[in-house]
Amino acid sequence: MTPPRKDKTKNESEKKARTRKKQNNNLQSTAKEEKGIRLLPILLWSCALLAVGIIVPRVLSLFPEFTNFFYTEGMYPVIRLLVGYIPSCVRVCITEIFVCIIVVAFFVCIIVFVLKLINRSFRIKMLFSFLCVLLLLSSLLLNTFNITGGINYHTVPLAEKLQLNVKSRTPTQLYGLCVWLRGEANSLRKKVYTDADGIFGVDNKDLYLSLTAEAVQNTQELNPKGYTVPSAKQVYFSKVMTAMGIQGINMPFFAESCVNSDQPCLLLFASAAHENAHYLGIAREDEANFAAYLCCMNSDNPNIRYSGTVLALLYASSRLAQTDRGLYTELLNGYSVALAADIQNYNEYWDKNENVITKLSSAVNDAYLKYNGTNGEASYGEMVDLLLAHYEKTNKK
Repeated sequence: MTPPRKDKTKNESEKKARTRKKQNNNLQSTAKEEKGIRLLPILLWSCALLAVGIIVPRVLSLFPEFTNFFYTEGMYPVIRLLVGYIPSCVRVCITEIFVCIIVVAFFVCIIVFVLKLINRSFRIKMLFSFLCVLLLLSSLLLNTFNITGGINYHTVPLAEKLQLNVKSRTPTQLYGLCVWLRGEANSLRKKVYTDADGIFGVDNKDLYLSLTAEAVQNTQELNPKGYTVPSAKQVYFSKVMTAMGIQGINMPFFAESCVNSDQPCLLLFASAAHENAHYLGIAREDEANFAAYLCCMNSDNPNIRYSGTVLALLYASSRLAQTDRGLYTELLNGYSVALAADIQNYNEYWDKNENVITKLSSAVNDAYLKYNGTNGEASYGEMVDLLLAHYEKTNKK
């Protein structure tokens, strides 16, 4: 009886299969290593760009005159024209579309992350890859922000440009400013439009936003070269801005000013002038507030002048309330019934819309402003120092 022969063909096939499997494993291992190597340059570039975005503005802040000459008055007007050309040609708010895309992308990433966790296909390396890409995008956005307007936080102060003597002043001097602003507001209130409830308001907001931009453009002290200032745009999702406690925003990426048109008209045009001031390169919030007041006063339209005057009055009277309660009470007694009603309506609007999101948004804005070298949201009220200096300078003439 002959012994059975071995199936050499079968053995060779199995051997080849094992060899192919081993090769595939080696290829997969090599691919993973190469992927890890490819992520390293991204991580290094991201860190380098992030360092540049943080360090360069800090260095420029040490040389405000150079920054003002080289960037604010040199590069920035050209950059603003280039990035703002297309947004200025369309009525739709590009900033709003950009924010919507960012929000949708964020939630898509969250959903994908959750689904991968459920399917147990999530890997640590996948998270590392995502974080590397996120860091790269963040560093690019930071540098883009600096280039398109962020560096203006580190230029020469507006008080120095306008030769205003900002210093500590007495409660009596502050009261004098408040009384003068009150008189102006009471007088202008008689000339403005009102809605069916007798509250200050206009029907065609776009028209008055355009007139506000025109007033900003024609304010010689702030725009000596007469650069064109595009009108601020009404945001479609203005109620969302209200929920976040936002009156307006200037997006440097698109050189676009946007306003929350759902808010009462009382400070709508002052808010638009504030954002237009950012467009001109006035980055600090106290300076933009003061610039908004100057620009509104430069308008021939009483509705716009009234909005700017009340902006100044509210900030100045708030400072007076903190300084001397007795003088503040005296000041309130001189408000006309119509002016008091407008202010009450404005305060009630924001009070009823205050929520957790509003406080969170405020905290984020405060951190953002402090990062850029200001006193956070407290810097808005610092416009009063500029108002006092301007009031004193004007009365001396």
